[in-house]
Amino acid sequence: MIDYERFFSEESNLYRVSDIRKLLEVAKQKELISLGGGLPDFRIIDSKEVLDAVTTVIMNKGNIALQYSATNGEPSFIDALTEYLEKDVGLEVKENESIIVTTGSQQAIDITARLFLNPNDVLLLEKPTYVASLNAFFPRRPRFEGLEITSDNGISIDELENKLEKLKKEGIKPKVLYIIPSYQNPTGAILPEKSRRKIVELAHEYDFLVVEDDPYSQLTYEGEKPKPIKAFDEEGRVIYISTLSKVVSPGLRIGFVLADRAVINRYSLIKQALDLHSSTLTQLIAEELLRRGFHRKYLSKIIPIYRSRRDAMLRSLEEELGDDAVWTRPLEV
Repeated sequence: MIDYERFFSEESNLYRVSDIRKLLEVAKQKELISLGGGLPDFRIIDSKEVLDAVTTVIMNKGNIALQYSATNGEPSFIDALTEYLEKDVGLEVKENESIIVTTGSQQAIDITARLFLNPNDVLLLEKPTYVASLNAFFPRRPRFEGLEITSDNGISIDELENKLEKLKKEGIKPKVLYIIPSYQNPTGAILPEKSRRKIVELAHEYDFLVVEDDPYSQLTYEGEKPKPIKAFDEEGRVIYISTLSKVVSPGLRIGFVLADRAVINRYSLIKQALDLHSSTLTQLIAEELLRRGFHRKYLSKIIPIYRSRRDAMLRSLEEELGDDAVWTRPLEV
């Protein structure tokens, strides 16, 4: 037997089994309602429309869909994403900005970690945070600085300012704040607009970047959708990461990053080394579905179902736990 351990790199020893994979395995068990993994419910999906979209792409754009594509993404799909961001998310893609398509938002997080983090760089992040992001961050060996989530309003801006001042006195400059401001995973907390604006101000004052992970903002159950932190960014300090997994399909593996063009150029160089480009076929299928408004029809059907499930869960928590525990009221503005 070969002792392969002596051949493995030091970095490879820092990777670990994804807890998300474990959660998804549990979630697939029959007769189980799992609250551990974010699996969209596609039982109400219009399969005929999806099939028609796939057929349309193959019949009309097969010569493009089955071919290699540009690293940043198929141009027509990027145009559709730009329209989606403007009409559905409320983000304008500025002249100095561009988009890169990634193989799911997990790849976007991984490239982000590779791009910005050196060993011992200070990474600010929510505590707790999205568990799979840690799998991308750990191999970069940053100095983690956690910001407690203690209420439905997410991190405390006062705590963030205090931590920034403490680091400044130590002569340490943070490099990146990684944050999920809208329906935070795993707490469901929502950062108020006032706090979002303040984060942009603090990023300028203390000279760090904000990586905004926004997979859930389209799943707003009541009221208006929260504006992304990126919407208040005039300087280019916010790198915006999102995905179509929750609004179209996770199986298409479509994530994307919106940032200053100089930043996206660096993302592109790293992505070329990872997989050259994301699937042309799934990009064009996603484009066809977006242009048909599939995501809006799907969300209009599924949000009332999700809302009723949330309400049932909250009633059960109140009945079973009462004063013995505290919890957030997730996915509500």
